[in-house]
Amino acid sequence: SYINQRQTDSSPFQLGGVDGSFVLPNKGKLEFEWARSNGTLNRGFGFFNNDPSGNGEYNGDAFFVSVDQPLPFMQSALRFDGYSASRNFYNPFGATVTPGTTRGAIVFETKPFKNSTVRVNFVGEKNLTDKVDNNRVTAALDWTQTLSDKFRLDFGYSMRRFSDSKSDNNVVSNLITVGANYRPTSKIELTAKREQNLGDEDPSYPNQTTFAINYHVNDFTKVFFTQRLASNPITPISDTAGTGFASSKARNETALGVETRFGKYTSLSGRYQIENGINGTDSFSIIGLKNRLPINKQVAFDFGYERAFHLAGEGKSYNNFSFGANWLPDENFRTSFRYELRDREGFGHIFSLGSAGKLKPGWTTLGRFQYADIDFNGRKNIVMNGQLALAIRPHDTDKYGVLFGYQHRESLFSNKEGEVPNEIRNDILSVDGFHQTTRRLELYGRLALKHTADKTPNLPFTSNFTYLIQGRAQYRLDRWWDVAGEGRFMYQPSSGSQNRWLGAETGYWATPDLRIGGGYNFAKSKEIYGFTDNSVYNRSGFYFVLSTKVSRLFDLFGTSKEGLKSNEDKKRDSKHPRIADKK
Repeated sequence: SYINQRQTDSSPFQLGGVDGSFVLPNKGKLEFEWARSNGTLNRGFGFFNNDPSGNGEYNGDAFFVSVDQPLPFMQSALRFDGYSASRNFYNPFGATVTPGTTRGAIVFETKPFKNSTVRVNFVGEKNLTDKVDNNRVTAALDWTQTLSDKFRLDFGYSMRRFSDSKSDNNVVSNLITVGANYRPTSKIELTAKREQNLGDEDPSYPNQTTFAINYHVNDFTKVFFTQRLASNPITPISDTAGTGFASSKARNETALGVETRFGKYTSLSGRYQIENGINGTDSFSIIGLKNRLPINKQVAFDFGYERAFHLAGEGKSYNNFSFGANWLPDENFRTSFRYELRDREGFGHIFSLGSAGKLKPGWTTLGRFQYADIDFNGRKNIVMNGQLALAIRPHDTDKYGVLFGYQHRESLFSNKEGEVPNEIRNDILSVDGFHQTTRRLELYGRLALKHTADKTPNLPFTSNFTYLIQGRAQYRLDRWWDVAGEGRFMYQPSSGSQNRWLGAETGYWATPDLRIGGGYNFAKSKEIYGFTDNSVYNRSGFYFVLSTKVSRLFDLFGTSKEGLKSNEDKKRDSKHPRIADKK
């Protein structure tokens, strides 16, 4: 994957990565991941000489390697997990790794006896950022002994050597772990564990005792109780300030609750959510309940509620409520509506209505309307969206198809209460079509008209029209290769602006559904106020195309899994005995 984000007031920001997986002998597996970030990230606006580049350059790499190799004796296995992220690595789309952290772990697991499991661990950690500079080495031995179906014992010893250069602190800890798990009946499960350091404590592994009781009321409900008693809080040694993860300073923790599976139409969900924005990273713990209430085979209602508890960052907790309904009178028509309300950093609600249906064989229509009234962070915004579409694709042939579309968007927004709002309106009317002229030649076309109008508190109401004409011809040379030409013309009468674009390309069909192509485009723009020779508006160059058919993923109006094929081809193939047998 690769992302290139170009920014007007700063250098581009690039983020890319490669993932791989290999099968090893004896059913082993090797996985690796690599990612790199480069450039500055524009976090705001660059007006009046304000530097929007945020915290400077984010030039760094992140690696991850995992190996799981079963061994041919005593059900043994050798595993390795390692990752490393440089201090300047940054992924704005999700904090999946802590910058400045390097960690590697080797685990050897074996079963010397029938009911015994032994694990030997070696772990190395290194953290280096502006806030932390430390390292830790761990060597551990764990033994699990199953005495019966009801009773299990756990023993462990861990030696950790922790060194912190910031505070000039060095700790060598020896941790003994003893635990037991007992199930007197099929409904009750008791667990107890003691972790005791023989001398100094590691910051992340204090002396502590944990208890847990689980009672299975039935196959769907469980009551649980957990208690943790520790000498000190668990302190992470890595720099988690920019990841959205939060650590608790508590030494004693108690949890009591009920875990249940609801009925067929009800679900309880929970998740940990990390958000990265201009003001930094926020993390939330979210719990939600959704329920679907079917009235009959044609009508069903659904409602849901989510509570987001804010854990770290500058944000706040919020609530989200939704209600909707679905109506399916027959197999050729369906409609639904949804209302959603949220009180995050203000108050806002959204109403959506949509319908889709088949007017007759080969004729499909769709409509959608949305109204939103939002007031978040003191910014008032009222938005109305509407879409209508009609697709004509006969079922008896795949040689041609037509799509008519109309979109309307109207937006009123202001930055503070009492301010005269800004108004923006857009209307787009378009016609798309394709025609398979011959077995090798395919034609595509698009006509579009866009009407734009806007009004600001300081400027009068203005509007303009923009016209688009686009055409493409693609000719198949053989089974794998084709050539194509494409042209576009845009014209705006109110300003006299014109844009002409012509591209020539060749493509290779790697599979029947995947096309890889490349070409060269010739661009030319005309402005009545100049810019005719501006390189920004008259930029030509090479381009790369990667396209795929989506008929493998969706039932496109009843498309056969064998692909788009005309009735003439199907009749001819059915008469050929060799092709018929292959089908």
